[in-house]
Amino acid sequence: MAVTIVNTPADFVPVNNNVIWTGTSTNVAQPQFKYLVDIVINAVTVYRYKIKPEPGGLQLLVVDVSKILRNYLSKDLYLPAADQGIRTGNNSFVEYDIEIGEEYEVAGVLQQFPPTATATHYVFNGALSYVDFVDFVPGTYLDSKFLTNAPRTQNTFLEGAGALHLMVDVGTTITDLAIETYLGGVLQNSYSITTLFPATNYYLFAAGVDTINDIDPVYFSAPVVQPIIHTSVDQYIVQVNLSTGSTEQFTFNIVDTCYDPIRVHWLNRLGGYDWFDFELSARDNYSVDRRSMKQVPDVVGQTGTVTYSKQDRVNLDYWVKEKRKTTLTSNWITGEQSEWLKDMLSSQDIYLEIGGEYIAVNIDQANYDVKYEDRDELFNLEVAFTYAIDSDRQQF
Repeated sequence: MAVTIVNTPADFVPVNNNVIWTGTSTNVAQPQFKYLVDIVINAVTVYRYKIKPEPGGLQLLVVDVSKILRNYLSKDLYLPAADQGIRTGNNSFVEYDIEIGEEYEVAGVLQQFPPTATATHYVFNGALSYVDFVDFVPGTYLDSKFLTNAPRTQNTFLEGAGALHLMVDVGTTITDLAIETYLGGVLQNSYSITTLFPATNYYLFAAGVDTINDIDPVYFSAPVVQPIIHTSVDQYIVQVNLSTGSTEQFTFNIVDTCYDPIRVHWLNRLGGYDWFDFELSARDNYSVDRRSMKQVPDVVGQTGTVTYSKQDRVNLDYWVKEKRKTTLTSNWITGEQSEWLKDMLSSQDIYLEIGGEYIAVNIDQANYDVKYEDRDELFNLEVAFTYAIDSDRQQF
C-alpha cells in the first residue's frame, strides 16, 4: 500500500479560495477502492472524505478541503479597549493536518487502511478575487506585509481606532511593536511595546490614534505617559519587529478638520480590517415598514351604553419596524484610495465607529466606479450604510 501526495497547497492560503490536494495510490485497481482523507485540527479528526479516484490513467485523488476548513475560522476585530496593543488573531487562521489512507475489498471484505501520507498546512480567512488568487504568494506577506491593500501613507485625525493584521511564518516570533512620533519632520519619540502572548501565526497591532493611546503604559519597554499621540504630534509611523527582521512601515499624517468625521471599519479580502474616515457629511434617513389592519371601534360598553371617543381607531398599525440609513460623504480622495475602497463595497462585515463604539451596518449599493486623477480630476465618495438591526416599535 502506497499513497503519494502529488499537489500540496502553499502554506497560508486563503480559505475562501480553492485549497486543493491531489494524490495517487498503487492500490487503485483493488475492488471498491476509495481514498480516505481526514482533516485533523488540534489532534482531532473533524471530517473524513471518502473519494473515488478520478477517471483516467493515474486514478488521481482530487479534493478541495476549503469548504470544511471555513467552518473553523471566523474573524478578529480589534475592538477598542485598554490593553497591551498586541493581540493574537487565532480566529483568523487555522493549522490543520491532512491524513490520506485507503479503503478497498480484501477477499470480499471491505477494509480501511490507516493513513500513509500526511502533511501540516495553514489557511487564513482570506477571500481573494480569482485574478489576485492566481498571483498570490504567501511569502510576500509572511513576516513582512500587513494584510491590507490600504495606502501605506495616509491622512488621519487625532482620534479613531484601528489595527493592522499580520501573518508570521512558522518559527517566527514577535519582538515588539515600534511606534515613532514626529513634528515638522523631526523625530519626537520612539516607543517599543512588547507582547507576553504565546507565539502564534497571526497578530493584530494597534495603529489607530485611540487604539495606540489606549495601550496600558506597563507594556511599553520604557516608562510613558499616555496619550503618546497628541496635539504636539503631526505624524507617526508604525512598524513591527520580528525575529526575522522588520515589517513594512505605515505612516499616518495627522490633519485638522472642521467636520466631525465618521470612521468605517470593514473586513477586507485579505482577512484583516481596514478603516477609512468619511469627513464631509453624514445624513440619516429613516424608513418604516408597517403591517396594518382594520377593526371595529368598541363603542358599545358592557352595560349597553354607547360611547364615542376621539381615541377610537379603525385603522391600526399592529406591526412596525424602523430602518435607519446613514449616508456618508468623503473628502477628496486619490485614485489609489478609490481603487482600495472598492473592497469596502463588497465586504460582508462593516462597522461605523461612533462615540468609541462599533455599530454593525450593511451596504446596499450594488455598483462602484473606480476613479483616477488623470481622467476624473477631483472626486469624492458617497456611500449609504444601513444599520444591521431594525428597530421594533410597540406591537398591538
